[in-house]
Amino acid sequence: MKIGIIGLGLMGGSFSYDIRDIYPDAVISGFDISKENTTTAIELGIISSLLDIRKISDFNIIIVSVPVDKSIDVLKRVLNNVSKETLVIDVGSTKQKICSELKNHINRKNFLATEISAIGYKTVGVHRIIMKKGSSNFRESAILDIIKILDDFCGKILIYEPLIDSSIYMDKYEVLKNQNQFFERCDVVLSNRVDEIPEKYLNKIFSRDIFNTDK
Repeated sequence: MKIGIIGLGLMGGSFSYDIRDIYPDAVISGFDISKENTTTAIELGIISSLLDIRKISDFNIIIVSVPVDKSIDVLKRVLNNVSKETLVIDVGSTKQKICSELKNHINRKNFLATEISAIGYKTVGVHRIIMKKGSSNFRESAILDIIKILDDFCGKILIYEPLIDSSIYMDKYEVLKNQNQFFERCDVVLSNRVDEIPEKYLNKIFSRDIFNTDK
């Protein structure tokens, strides 16, 4: 597994240590605007090599750990250079502006905020895979690509979708049609929309529908 970390300060360095505990064979590369941070990271074994943002198409994960005022520009550059299989994670505290700025990027589905990086979650749920509210079209849904990206980084993926034949995904993912049972079994849940989520489960939801407008 190839992992890149942009921003090698306290948070970026901590991520590297934690990742090595989970994936001891991972090859971790990094970059920081501070030469001192970069040198220290190499000396301490936090990273094994320097990261070139122009050459990240074969990386499995890119973690962006930079100041909030720089993160949008960095994330856009990262998304411009990743493959369809790369998971891009931002660790900044301000998500609404970032999600809004990236919502039209061609590789936006590769971007997941820290809360749903799936690293550390045993069971990740996907609530509905149809493209739009009232639609039955799921075959071209972008969330299918997200499922494929997450597949390498979490223990189990559950899907809640009452409109499809569960046998379609049964060979790899378990499809549930009981919504309460689905939520009770998941640690965190990805959803295209928040308007269909029962209030008691909203604390488990990660959604790009931050304005509740994806109808």
